[in-house]
Order: sequence, then structure tokens, then C-alpha cells
Amino acid sequence: DIAVEQDAARLRADSVQALGDVHVRLAEYQEARARYEAAQPIYRAIGARLGEANCHFGLADIDRREESWAAAAAGYERALAYCRSAGMPFNIALALQRLGYTARGAGDIDQARRYFEEALAIFRRIGSPLASSAQNDLDALPSGR
Repeated sequence: DIAVEQDAARLRADSVQALGDVHVRLAEYQEARARYEAAQPIYRAIGARLGEANCHFGLADIDRREESWAAAAAGYERALAYCRSAGMPFNIALALQRLGYTARGAGDIDQARRYFEEALAIFRRIGSPLASSAQNDLDALPSGR
């Protein structure tokens, strides 16, 4: 039965992704990356867009934790493009916020501000409680240029 196969594939992908999350918490980034990369094509095959988006985020999060700013930015840009194509406004805002963290980490405060402002506008528009987080991110940036 196709539904049973899809459910089994989703459970497998969710389990593999969850193992990636555990490896991230243990700072085992190579193992986490392998798990996200393994889960992503499973999600893609069954059309589980949120799971696939979460793998994009997980991979970029690893790069950000390792302070690989260019790789993290590229990963979040991929996540952003994917979420835009899938019509996922919350995840679009989340990608923009994480791009802001990445720009801030790389020392580009003006770019971080632009990302945080764009994320904040979307979070507010959709009524997300993460609007306060994006506002705090903006408020924490150094003032001036």
C-alpha cells in the first residue's frame, strides 16, 4: 500500500533527522551533517516539504556553529529559496533571521540589520511570537553605521 510506504519513509526520514539533531547537540557536526544529508532525499521523494526545509536549516546551522560564515549564508540562502518556492512564510522569516545571525557573526552589521528587519516584518504579518525575538535581535545590534 502506497500510504503505508510513505508513512514508513516519513518515519525513517524523521528518525534520521532527529539523530542529526542529537549529533548537533553533542557538537558532533560531521555525524549530524551526514544524517541531514541522508534524510533530505527521503523527504524530497515523498514530498515532505517541511522536513526537507528543516534539513536545509540543519545543514546551514552546522556551518554557522562552526563559524563558516560563507557556507552558512549559502545554506540559509538555499533554505530561503526553497521556503519561498514552497510558500512557507514562517520558514522564510526564520531563514532571514538566521541569515541575520550569520551576517552579524561575519561582522556585517548593516546586512544583519536588513535581514532582521525583513524577518521581523514577516513574523509580525503572520502573527508569530518570534516577532519579539527578531525585535530583540535588532535591538541588540550596535547603533549607527
